[in-house]
Amino acid sequence: MTELPTETAKRPEASKARETRSRAGNAARSKPPALVWVPAVVVAAAMLLPLVYLVLRSSEGGLAEVAETVLDDDTLAVLLRSVLLAAVVTFASVVVAVPLAWLTARTDLPGRRVWAVLAALPLVIPSYVGGFVIVSVLGPRGTLQGVLEPLGVERLPGIYGLFGAALALTLFSYPYVFLTTRSALRGMDPALEEAARSLGSGAWGAFFRVTLPQARPAIVAGGLLVALYSLS
Repeated sequence: MTELPTETAKRPEASKARETRSRAGNAARSKPPALVWVPAVVVAAAMLLPLVYLVLRSSEGGLAEVAETVLDDDTLAVLLRSVLLAAVVTFASVVVAVPLAWLTARTDLPGRRVWAVLAALPLVIPSYVGGFVIVSVLGPRGTLQGVLEPLGVERLPGIYGLFGAALALTLFSYPYVFLTTRSALRGMDPALEEAARSLGSGAWGAFFRVTLPQARPAIVAGGLLVALYSLS
């Protein structure tokens, strides 16, 4: 009986010691080693160098000349087309990639591992090569037109401009969204969807209320990669 107060008194000290070690561990984890952050800083500086060079060169003529160049009709038109193209490609990539990721990660689709590999293959094909193939096949005088010529089709609609660029970039950049979303879906606990269904939600309800909100950060990350790639 006389040892109980002593043991009780030692517990706060042990708790404080654990808190101290935990804080020390968190402080140590919050400071990355120089071997990691020094190369990261060098790479970031190298990536920012062209932008800094453009800003310095454009500012040599004064703010008036910079404003005149930026607000020029041609410059604004190029900016608008670029933003529109990035938005269309990002939206289309999400529409294509999310169902594919769900089918290959959360269903019993036959050969889903093979489909997952095939769905990611467009990443190995440069987009300009893909654009050339699309024009050769779907262009006004392309391969498809030759196949349809016996049916009286002499010329297909033009595939150039915004539609053609968006089609090519979507087909060869949607894997960015597909890979991030599929990884997120594979890491989710299926019990959450089962719980939602047991509470009365159907398959679509469980998907939109449980699965999609959890996968949203991965979808946004992949969409950001697609948007930046489209702008580049």
